[in-house]
Amino acid sequence: MSVPPAMRAERRLLTFAHFENVDEFDRMGKARGSRAKSAPSTTRMWSLLAVWCCVTWPSLSAAVDGVLWSAGADMLMVSEFDKPSLPQNAAGAAVLGPAVQAAPNSAQHGLAAGLSQQDNINKPGANQSVHTVSTSYPQQLVDPRIATETRRTKMICAQILGGLVVSAMVPVLVYQGWWAFVSLSTLLLSLTVVQVAMKAALHDGLPYPYSLTALHMLLTVLTAFAAGPPRPGELRMALQTLPPSAAGGGAVLLHNVALTQASVSFVTMLGSCTPVVTYCMELAAGSRDATWKSAVPVLMGCLGGVLCVRGEHSASLLAVVLVLLGCTSRGVKSIWQQRLIFLEQLGPARLAAWAAVWTLLLTLPFAIVWEGASLFRAMPGASKHALCATLISCVAAVLLNLSQWTSMRYLGPVMQQMFGNLQLVFVLILAAVWLDEACSPEQVLGTVILVVGVLVAKAAPEKVHSARKSRLSQVPQPGYQATETARRTKSETA
Repeated sequence: MSVPPAMRAERRLLTFAHFENVDEFDRMGKARGSRAKSAPSTTRMWSLLAVWCCVTWPSLSAAVDGVLWSAGADMLMVSEFDKPSLPQNAAGAAVLGPAVQAAPNSAQHGLAAGLSQQDNINKPGANQSVHTVSTSYPQQLVDPRIATETRRTKMICAQILGGLVVSAMVPVLVYQGWWAFVSLSTLLLSLTVVQVAMKAALHDGLPYPYSLTALHMLLTVLTAFAAGPPRPGELRMALQTLPPSAAGGGAVLLHNVALTQASVSFVTMLGSCTPVVTYCMELAAGSRDATWKSAVPVLMGCLGGVLCVRGEHSASLLAVVLVLLGCTSRGVKSIWQQRLIFLEQLGPARLAAWAAVWTLLLTLPFAIVWEGASLFRAMPGASKHALCATLISCVAAVLLNLSQWTSMRYLGPVMQQMFGNLQLVFVLILAAVWLDEACSPEQVLGTVILVVGVLVAKAAPEKVHSARKSRLSQVPQPGYQATETARRTKSETA
């Protein structure tokens, strides 16, 4: 049904009343028109998603099933064989010949300590079998049939979790296009990979977290400034990225200190409540209305994140305070980032570059005082695993620092953190296929609740064609102009 010209003019006047700058109104109207013309249909987006899943899912499953599981199985066998014994009456006989002979003598004694005295394991060159064992041992590591069945079950669990993650990201692809989908996918993958790679680098011979963080920020600056040097007057605009950078650095520092007071599981569990803290901060700042459609998905995402994490549920009061302060710092950083992301003078890459500059300047004193040049002195003698993990962490950190600014443009602070909690699901997948850990029913239930919360929060507003952005993004505040033309406030006009 066509709209009468008079009604269109009235709507234009009502919309124009919310803006105090003619240039800004015209610019936003042109941007909406260009997006509407270039937006593909929903049917086409679903078709492209189906083709993408059909092409990539078999190859990803084969890669995970072959490469990652094999590497994880080798790591698991090495760690598990440190145990002193093998199972009684094992269905498959464990052969000790060449493998034990090739190992060092201490490893031979450690492996043979729990074996029965009936086996003459002290004879060199003998290829003997295990007949009697004293204590229990994972039977799936001895019987290849049980190992194959366990492997298949865990792969199915990992694929189910991966399918849930993809289903949670479908609304972003359907309603906001490929760029938003790629940005969000990069954010989740890089967030997971950088944590795993950093942990591997720190535990494989490079225990220098401050130096590695400074290296990540330096590479981010060089990558973001590859398009060209800073323009004249850009530093004045870049000073506005200093507060969110300080808040982000404070969140990382509080998180690291909290790990010294509580377990990783407890800190991660409380950290998954960051969307709730950010939501309350937006309510307090008046940038969001309190509605059931926005509050229920946030609470569901928080509950799902809590259920996804296993571990001890007790810690000191100091740890709770530190984690909650870290959540508050992340909320401040996200809200401030949303204000800055709509500056046309500085795009997402420039904003990421300047944020990395301030974070580098804040981190560098800690690295110099406590670590010095130990990282660079230790690199020549480090193992290949540590160097490879460091390289992977650098690439993932650069992608993470860039994608968090681009995804903020599409999602906003609360939704970005809710989608960020999906990285817990990636951790469960890696634990299932790489570390050979089984998924508990609580983790599967938490994943389902987390995905449903994200789907409700993302899909429900789109049905009424409302982006539900915060007022901070719809009406830029004084000091964060979206155009170069000076904005006049009501107080100035009066």
